[in-house]
Formats: sequence, structure tokens, C-alpha cells
Amino acid sequence: MSARTAGYIGGASIVCQGFDAGQVFDLVAEDAGGVAATLFFGVPTMFNALQQHPQAHRRF
Repeated sequence: MSARTAGYIGGASIVCQGFDAGQVFDLVAEDAGGVAATLFFGVPTMFNALQQHPQAHRRF
């Protein structure tokens, strides 16, 4: 699924000014608005930072 397709079927886009792994976890959490993210686009260094963050092992 592409970002364009997600938008057509009711998806939302969140664009941040900078990358902060903790903020990403807060934004995609189900309790942040009742809906969990289904897509996340990022570069490999972002995924590495997310894997190493303390919140990575929390269950969503």
C-alpha cells in the first residue's frame, strides 16, 4: 500500500519537523487517538533508532 492509497481509504499523514524516536512512538500509539498507524515510512537509521529506544519493547 502506498501513502497515496492510504490517503484515499481514510489514512492520515503526520509530518514532523525533525525525527525523535520517542515522539514517533507517542504518535503511532493506539491510545494517542484511538487508531494505530498501519504504515511508517523512514530511512534505515530511523528504524535502528526505533529498535534501540526503550519504548520499543512496550506492547501496543
